[in-house]
Amino acid sequence: MRLDIILTVFRKELTELLRDRRSLMVMFGVPLVVYPLLFMAVGSVAKGKAQEGQQREVKIAVHNAAEAPALVALLKEKERNFNVVTGAEVASGLEKDEITAVIEVPPHAEADWAAGRDTVAPLTLRVDRSRSLTGAAEDRIDAALDAYAQQVIRERLAAKGMTPDILQPIKRSTIDIASKEQRSGKFLAQTVPMLLLITGMLGALFPALNTTTTEKELGTLETLLVSPARRSDLLIAKGLLVCCCSLLTAGLNMASMSAVFLQVAKNTAITATTAPAASGLGISPWLLLHAYAAAIPALILFSAMVLCVGLIARTYREASSFATPVMMLPMAGMIVAMMDPPTTNALLMTPVVSTTLIIRDILTSRSNWGDFALVWISSLAYAGLVISMAARLFTNEQLVNPAWEPLSLKGLRRKGTVKRRLRMPTVDEAVVLVLALPLVQFYAGPWLGKLLTDTKGINAPLFVLLLQLASVLAPLLIIGTLGRWNWRAVLPTVPVNPMAVAGALLVGPGLAAIGVFYSLLYKTFVHAPTSQANTNVAELIESSVNYSPVVAVLAFGVIPGVCEELMFRGGVLSGFRRSLKTPAAVIVTALLFAAVHMDWAGFPLRALLGVVLGFLVVRSASLIPSIILHACFNSCTVAIAIFLGDKLVKSTPTGPVPNLFGMHALALLAVGVVLLVLGTVLLLGSRVIEANGRSTAAAL
Repeated sequence: MRLDIILTVFRKELTELLRDRRSLMVMFGVPLVVYPLLFMAVGSVAKGKAQEGQQREVKIAVHNAAEAPALVALLKEKERNFNVVTGAEVASGLEKDEITAVIEVPPHAEADWAAGRDTVAPLTLRVDRSRSLTGAAEDRIDAALDAYAQQVIRERLAAKGMTPDILQPIKRSTIDIASKEQRSGKFLAQTVPMLLLITGMLGALFPALNTTTTEKELGTLETLLVSPARRSDLLIAKGLLVCCCSLLTAGLNMASMSAVFLQVAKNTAITATTAPAASGLGISPWLLLHAYAAAIPALILFSAMVLCVGLIARTYREASSFATPVMMLPMAGMIVAMMDPPTTNALLMTPVVSTTLIIRDILTSRSNWGDFALVWISSLAYAGLVISMAARLFTNEQLVNPAWEPLSLKGLRRKGTVKRRLRMPTVDEAVVLVLALPLVQFYAGPWLGKLLTDTKGINAPLFVLLLQLASVLAPLLIIGTLGRWNWRAVLPTVPVNPMAVAGALLVGPGLAAIGVFYSLLYKTFVHAPTSQANTNVAELIESSVNYSPVVAVLAFGVIPGVCEELMFRGGVLSGFRRSLKTPAAVIVTALLFAAVHMDWAGFPLRALLGVVLGFLVVRSASLIPSIILHACFNSCTVAIAIFLGDKLVKSTPTGPVPNLFGMHALALLAVGVVLLVLGTVLLLGSRVIEANGRSTAAAL
């Protein structure tokens, strides 16, 4: 990658973009001119309408007014600003828009109300709510009728020798614990995510089409591709320009909306419930900046998507057609904002939806850095997948061919019996596997839990089996089958030296014992709450132990050990080894393996376990030792938790705490170190690569 070429192409694309008035209007005109004027106009009109409704004289008619003279007198009070009429105008004035409302008084109403008779007909108010000013007028009339009702009640009490104090209600008060930033965040959360995503998409769309589709039509893209610059440098420059335009447009819109929000909130009475809250609104620049930062990965994802649209389309008209469904994606933010769902890990890993939820939590001061990091990492991973797709399109030799149709139904037709060559996984396929695992677990886990609620005894082991099959093996088989993987090379199971197997049988329990001691050490010195993942696993293990401790050890040890090794040390490691050097591929796979467990306290230990398993697969060219080691590690960890759990804690006046320096804990550490050393010696001293396994190692 050459920085000078990237900057040169970037300046060239930026110069051409600045000549396009449509793009400049979308990027700068809309946020800097249109939005402020639009919001101020809406606020001014709404304020004028509210003032008009309160100050305008309301013409009302009272039918049968002689039966309620006190009501007519109250309505004619000067401060109420009513024009009370009676007579022939009552019949047709409401339909002709000459009268705003009609009050129908039943016969002998006032005398019956004063006497407290319950047989009197109700007082009827007729209005036409299809008119714009009826709402404010109806509120004023309701207030006057309430005052008249209070007057009648006082007269009833006076006739019986009682005072109005007897009807005094219980005193109550409401305290709103939300800060003014949270109240304003409640309003902003309804619109900010959608407008950020939509304007960011618009800001990326025109530059993306200018740098791809327009250059195809003008013939300049072919000239650029035959230059000495590498295609990767050209794509980076174009993608950088598109991303910068998207971020700049979204940022300008964010600043514009924030500048006019307070004025609009003060001048607009949206509903009776929001009007009191609008009196104490405030905007924190830090929260707004934080919300904008949360949207950056989604904007990068959108930039990559519209860049792919521009590379796929052959003409500008075709690009506009392809962009229409893509432009609908930000609308998901509006739907999520309307539904206002609770924040869950599944939603935080769902594209677009996660951005809307994290911005809502940020603006209402309810977010945490863990959720923020999860949204960033998952959104960037999705963006990376789309960027890899754009790179494949841009490096295709058919890119400038007018007859090339990347999107067509031709791929669904049969092309004889020619079989495609088997291949190894790619990096993006490996990333898809890693992303699919937590997503499927988050969505399928609750459903399987409800499905197995009525199952007796063996429900927890069966739940683990089905969840591992759905989240690990199913994505692996589907992606591998569609990608025509060479399964013998991806999942090597060649025989290995018995000493290697023995070493794995010792290293697994040794690492498990050391891992339990590490957990005690962490709980002793780091007083952090137990993660939700560990809590769920502990509940499942406890349920399994009640059925059978042996089944619990096998279910939570062997099943995850086999499935996770097939996925991580099989498909994922093979994909990364295709693009990275072996040590880097092993480390990246180990970090991803530790991250998907969603347990940051155990992240270092699982990362270390992943590194050991990865290098064991590389040296042995087989998954058998790593499966054995992983299954032993899980099984021994569960067994220690079952049989030594109560002995690894001590009682204190404040309750049970980890007994780090107790005899059982120290003995566990000593046994773990001994087993780890012996197992390592066996692994290093064995010939881990068999003769019939070298071909598989070369294929990897």
